[in-house]
Amino acid sequence: MGNDEKRFNELIAGLHRKSNRKALAAPKPIQTQKTPCSSWADVKQGFQLKSVKPFIPAESVPAPILPQKREPDLVSAVKDLLVRNPIVVGPDGVAVHLDVPDRDPEKQEREQNEQRTLEFRAKHLCGGHEYHFDTRRAQYAGCIVETLKHPAIIAEGNDKHFYLRRYKDKTLHIVIVSIPKTSEATVVGVAYEKSSDLVTQYPNIPARTASRSGVRNAENAQVFYKNSNL
Repeated sequence: MGNDEKRFNELIAGLHRKSNRKALAAPKPIQTQKTPCSSWADVKQGFQLKSVKPFIPAESVPAPILPQKREPDLVSAVKDLLVRNPIVVGPDGVAVHLDVPDRDPEKQEREQNEQRTLEFRAKHLCGGHEYHFDTRRAQYAGCIVETLKHPAIIAEGNDKHFYLRRYKDKTLHIVIVSIPKTSEATVVGVAYEKSSDLVTQYPNIPARTASRSGVRNAENAQVFYKNSNL
């Protein structure tokens, strides 16, 4: 057999092998994760808080922010709010205790003595454990009672319950409470969100804010109550 004939036979055999191969399957489109809801109507129990938070509707109720401007006046107003509303029961039946004395937020834990007062609790809500008073934070502490009583959403995660309500000015207010061992709980933090800027009662120190306020860790909290009247 000559070289030309040999090459011809090899070529024919190669074409025959190619014809017997299966056609390659068309590539499948990449699957992307979709948000489980696209409107307030879609929100259901079990959804993650991060997916439903943008759809919480603004109500016609004005945010009951405190009108005072000066630090002593606001701390006093928050304390008065706690005294007048010692226990608030939300739609989940949990009794949240507001009149719980706290340590001095202006002192480090190693400097603390056993003294705990309601005024320190009010200061805490106006600034945080490393007390950095902020007028707007303190004013929004006035929303605590109404947010607990009439939340749009209650979610649970990271040993906390999160009560959320969006007021007429479109501010989303958040109250964080300890998960009740029985049917009672205490407030451990508050926050409010205007547009996409989340402001907690803690100083704007990302590491501390994330670890102490619990708000940023709330993203994976799961909804267990939705106000169906909104």
